[in-house]
Amino acid sequence: MSLSEEVLKQYFEQQKCLLDFFFAHIEYDTLVEFANSCLQCGGTIYFTGVGKSGFISKKTLTGRCHSSLWSSIAFFRPILCRNGIQGYECTQ
Repeated sequence: MSLSEEVLKQYFEQQKCLLDFFFAHIEYDTLVEFANSCLQCGGTIYFTGVGKSGFISKKTLTGRCHSSLWSSIAFFRPILCRNGIQGYECTQ
């Protein structure tokens, strides 16, 4: 199997359109409310998710902004809890 340059261009153009749609529809008031809630939190903030959501949650933890905003955040692995094992990765 091989891909042509034209097929790849179409694919990336489609992905660009989806990203443009996402950024054009961000609800900044909701985002500000969420960020302020996190900043006022006195404890540990846990991010979690399975699949794509988990990938995004882990990326959030490794992002540059978290270290300057929150002192204690962690990724919680929900799949491990189904067997009674609780595991999380701490970034502190």
